[in-house]
Amino acid sequence: MLRSEFVSAGQDVTLVRVLFEEARPASAELVVGQERFEPLPDPPGAAGAWRGGFAVPASLLGGGDVRLVLRADGRELPVEGPGDAALLERLRAAEASAAEARALAAQRASAAVAAAAEHARTLETLQERDAA
Repeated sequence: MLRSEFVSAGQDVTLVRVLFEEARPASAELVVGQERFEPLPDPPGAAGAWRGGFAVPASLLGGGDVRLVLRADGRELPVEGPGDAALLERLRAAEASAAEARALAAQRASAAVAAAAEHARTLETLQERDAA
């Protein structure tokens, strides 16, 4: 499934950007439900992986179950919808938070081990003094 971004371009229009891992195809269109949209012109100097932009009426994307397909050079490639994009963004944020929590837990565990080792050395020193 191709990744996408949805950016409000006014009250009635949403810019749908589709990340295509290849150069701009010779022919492309975005299919939203039963509607078809031609890509907007690429920005000057665009090269490499194509980020195709499509102006889509916001009303077509407002429903819960919207199917998006990029037709590129005769291939039909599914595109994540607005709900998928929001869900994936929340998942990415949760994964980032979990990674931060794991790193913090590892730091704290390391500090606790170091503190325990220091306490053990101190206890050993005190026991040697008491024994002498």
